[in-house]
Amino acid sequence: KDQIATVINAGIFPILIYILKTANFDVRKEAAWGISNATSGGTSKQIRYLVSLGVIEPLINLLNVKDAKTINVALEGLENILGAGQKDAEEMGGNNPYVDKIDEISGIDIIEDLQFHENVDIYK
Repeated sequence: KDQIATVINAGIFPILIYILKTANFDVRKEAAWGISNATSGGTSKQIRYLVSLGVIEPLINLLNVKDAKTINVALEGLENILGAGQKDAEEMGGNNPYVDKIDEISGIDIIEDLQFHENVDIYK
């Protein structure tokens, strides 16, 4: 959490998310690892910050790549984001706000399509 706060305070996440959106695949793959790690160890507030920067859409876009490991990294990041949203929803008595964000960009359809992915590690 302290390391993530340091990265936030240094202003690195906007750059990392820009890279996740625009760079070539190999660089995007590395950016996805950084984002996924941040969602794994981040607080709900830190994850809200990442979502406010627009991290969901580039993670959803990575679900369309051929590399199974990268797809799994993106899925883990999304799972962590959704988990934080669910925790927030339970504490505040509402719905998970990140489900709507994913649905707005047809992300739910993309995630559901992964159930039929050729790689067993993806759909299990």
